[in-house]
Amino acid sequence: MSLRSFNPAFKQLFADRKPMRLHIHEMLNPHTVQQVLDGMRLKKLYPDGSKLDIIECNPGNGVFSSMVNYDLKPRNHILIESRTKLQQHWKKDLQALQGITGNKENFTLYPRDPYDWQTYLDLTDKDKIIQPVTKSYDQVHDELLLIANWCYDRGEKIVAQWIGCCGDRNWLQKYGKVRVICMAPSKTVSKFLSEPGFGKRNRTAMKRELFTDSKLLAIIANSANLPGEGYDPRVLIRDQPVAAYDNSIPKSTEMGIFEFYPSGMTTDAIAEMEYLLSPMYMNRSTPLRQILPKIVSGGEGMAESLPHDLLDRSPREFTTEDILAIAHAYDKWPFKPDYVDTIQLDEIDESQF
Repeated sequence: MSLRSFNPAFKQLFADRKPMRLHIHEMLNPHTVQQVLDGMRLKKLYPDGSKLDIIECNPGNGVFSSMVNYDLKPRNHILIESRTKLQQHWKKDLQALQGITGNKENFTLYPRDPYDWQTYLDLTDKDKIIQPVTKSYDQVHDELLLIANWCYDRGEKIVAQWIGCCGDRNWLQKYGKVRVICMAPSKTVSKFLSEPGFGKRNRTAMKRELFTDSKLLAIIANSANLPGEGYDPRVLIRDQPVAAYDNSIPKSTEMGIFEFYPSGMTTDAIAEMEYLLSPMYMNRSTPLRQILPKIVSGGEGMAESLPHDLLDRSPREFTTEDILAIAHAYDKWPFKPDYVDTIQLDEIDESQF
């Protein structure tokens, strides 16, 4: 395989140091990264790098970062990294790169926490390192791309929040339909991308289907394992992800890469009944007709306005049409509480239900 995306300037940089073993998993084999990038076809999606800003969270050792950069040749490539050792590593590499290429790659290290919402506000509004333009939601934003590696414990929670932002049209999604390329453990990706009726289907998977367009791009496993065994077969058949091997991935885990960006639906479609989703998906294997009386005052009466086949389905089986039908019935329900009384002031980890 030709390493067409490998920047020659990084060859010596990678040779001069040993990769750090981190609590976050990543690809270290350039051939694996090239296989993944060939499958993504990002150059076709972003043909004019002179107008493209890339924000990358947790770039780690930088093999993927350097190759996607060489592929797209962006106007700016912001590396958001909070770990001190990796900040030092990137500072050293970028200083060396300045001497080799003059940093024509346009890398900028932003030593902040990518988990923190304020990081993105400061990046664009306070420090003004990039100032994205706002574009129509009619098509994917062609001047802004977000890449993130969330292959560690708290990553699942932030990915669920980012999916929710597609429905809320806030955070970076306020600028338009911004593509997010996300790396996460397969146990997370297989859950969030699951279709109705699959055993792992949860509330975040439902919201992902309702508020985003998404696709499974790749599955990376240790060569001792077979990639993709825990995924919904329908997703594998539909998306035809790249299956690749990289022995930097421990045998005990697997990494999935998927993309998502806002669809045409927003949270307004289910706003009034959204507070019911938590108790519903806590009982995701229970038929709706048994759940409603427990979570809605007079729920038996509300059930009369819903189709019998929907009432017999469990939340794990709900389609987007089912959720919208429930929302429509709830909107017409005369005994529903005032909306302000349903707002949940405590933070809920949506990824778990």
